[in-house]
Amino acid sequence: MRAFARKLLELPRGAAWLLCLAWFGLIWWMSSHPGSQEPAEWWVPVLTNGAHAPVYGLFACWLALVVPRREGWPVLTGAMRAGLLVAIVVLGVIDELHQSSVPGRDLSVLDVVTDLVGAAVALEIVAFLGREPQRPGGLARRLAVAVLATLACGALATWIPVCFPGIGWF
Repeated sequence: MRAFARKLLELPRGAAWLLCLAWFGLIWWMSSHPGSQEPAEWWVPVLTNGAHAPVYGLFACWLALVVPRREGWPVLTGAMRAGLLVAIVVLGVIDELHQSSVPGRDLSVLDVVTDLVGAAVALEIVAFLGREPQRPGGLARRLAVAVLATLACGALATWIPVCFPGIGWF
């Protein structure tokens, strides 16, 4: 995984910015499709709601390609990480506002929370991969947290609106 990340870091910053724009364009395109009102098994909405986490997690990784670097690796200090997470939230809100105008789709604060969680976990993985030395099992633990956080966010985004049906923005 670290070798793949090193290859990505060889991209010129302009290409990294294009990758970020293309990724947000893909997100925009995906949220432009009308939603389905067909009933589904309980796990389908959990997975589709949870999918925000890896989508925005990858977006955070692409954004990390454009930040300043030290010894060839993104510098993800607290302030830099916070800035990237604010960018993710702002772009997530913009996409949710866009999505709210699409038939069968709605604006969901819980989706933005899932976007944020996915981005935070992804940035932690990027920061971990840039550290020397790495603790054995550290990457596996972080990937396990990513999977569990994704499923938890997907479950919350699915079931909280069911528990509070009068609050449409959940």
